[in-house]
Amino acid sequence: MVSNVSTFAEAAPEVTPAPVPPVISVEHLVHRYGDRTALNGVSFDVRPAELFGLLGPNGSGKTTLFRILSTLMLPTAGRATIMGCDAAREPARLRRQIGLVFQAQSIYLKLSAYENICHQGHL
Repeated sequence: MVSNVSTFAEAAPEVTPAPVPPVISVEHLVHRYGDRTALNGVSFDVRPAELFGLLGPNGSGKTTLFRILSTLMLPTAGRATIMGCDAAREPARLRRQIGLVFQAQSIYLKLSAYENICHQGHL
């Protein structure tokens, strides 16, 4: 007996998911401190829900990259965007979209909790 019924996998057309734009996109980022190059053409993308780690020895440019992404420093060349906001050209817009958590506790003991929050928010 021959059956004319095909399986679902055979009948369903192959669907290619639409590419998801990156949440963070770094393109050929360069930063120099005088004659010293901290970042030399760094490029990468981070997609939504993707885990991303940035590892490297002391002096390899991790902090410089973080400062550029958080709008605290301008790159010498290249481009960094977060959620579609250019970190160098739209810092105020980007700052409304991101939050920072510092590695070390940085509170002033002589200020109240409210005053510390206001101070950190101002920075």
